[in-house]
Formats: sequence, structure tokens, C-alpha cells
Amino acid sequence: MPREESSAHAPSEEPRPPGEHAVLAEHDPEATMTAPAETNPNETNPNEPAPTPDSRDTGATTTSGDDSLAPQLTSGDGVDRRFVFAALAGINWAAVSTIPSGEITLFFGSTLRPRVDRRGRRWRAALGYEPTVSVGAADYNAAFLSFGAGYGRTYHRHHVSILGYGPRRLHYAVGGGPLFWSSTLTAFEAEGRLGAVFHARQGRIHGLIGVRARLVMILGGYPIPHLGLTAGVAVW
Repeated sequence: MPREESSAHAPSEEPRPPGEHAVLAEHDPEATMTAPAETNPNETNPNEPAPTPDSRDTGATTTSGDDSLAPQLTSGDGVDRRFVFAALAGINWAAVSTIPSGEITLFFGSTLRPRVDRRGRRWRAALGYEPTVSVGAADYNAAFLSFGAGYGRTYHRHHVSILGYGPRRLHYAVGGGPLFWSSTLTAFEAEGRLGAVFHARQGRIHGLIGVRARLVMILGGYPIPHLGLTAGVAVW
């Protein structure tokens, strides 16, 4: 019974400073088993991954599996090139002729990086090759009245063009190149188109409709303006 009273009223040990554990270890071997080991803050734990150069130099933290803050890069935004094709049909009048010509225009190109204007609106465009076949009296009369010679009623154009669309369903195109009758070069010209684009929100097929203005600079003659209407589809 006296032993139980002495154990119940035994005073609790007071915490000792860390340096005292080393002194106790010299006199009491059992103290080394209970004393906490002192750690060096400069030592590295082999089980911990080595810090990366970015996190070590700048203090930045890295996350894995969370791409919510990464920019969303989608195809057709200029990050990866996408083939663009367009087919247009139109009717064209020359300023010196009331008889029009019918035209079939194709476009083969690749997307460019989208541009953002000051208002934050995105403009998309594609650069490519645009051949056109014209049948009718517009180009014939323009060539005949310009320098007194007509080569026929079928002509073909070969333009380098930019085709694109922007906010509010705006469709635009600009380009230029040579005009041929058969294998004979007859003129150099520049043209532009402006109209509207209709497309599904998630689709690649776009409907195009608009007006065309063209300036035909006939070799040996003088420039003659052309006006016309166009409609077709484009696949982005």
C-alpha cells in the first residue's frame, strides 16, 4: 500500500532543454532511447522530391492535374493549321457592259492566327489560292473596249486571297492576281468581297453571301471596274 501512494503522488518530470539530452546520454544509456533526435535544418530528406528550378528560384508552386488556368487552345485558332475550302458562284458586270458574266470561284487555303481588335472582338482569316472561271460578256467587252481586241468569252483568274469572317456575321475577302484568256495574259486585277456569313455554332460549314468589287487593269488599255454578287459555302 505505501508503494501505491508514492506512485500516485510522484512529481511529474519537468521539460528539459534540448542540449541537456546530450549530457544525460553520457551518464544514462537509456536516455538515448527516449530523447528526441536533433535535426539539422540544412539536411535534406531523401524521401522528399527534389525542388524544381522554378520553385527553388522564384518560390512558385506547381500543380498537377489542374489545367483550369491554362489557355484553351482549340484547332482553327492559329495554334494548329486547318485546311479551308470555299466554293462560290456569282454574277459580274463590267462598267462598260450591261451584259454580265457568270463565275465559279474556288478557294484552297490554310487558317491564320486569329486577330483581336481593340474591342476584344476576334477576326478569323485564311490565306490561300483562289482560281475563278468566268463565262460571258463582262470580260470580253472590257477587253474589247479597252484596247480594241476581244479574245473570247471564257476567262480564268488566279488570285492569292485572304478569306475570313469577323463579329456580327461579317464576311470579307481581298486578293488579286492575273487574268488569262486561254494561255494569254490579258490583265492584272485586284478585288474585294464583303457580305455576311451564316454558320452553325459548332459546325465547320459556313454559308457566304455578299457583293464583289473588282478593278481590272488590262494590259495595253486602262483600268475598268467590275461589280457583282456572290454566294456559296466555306469549310473551316
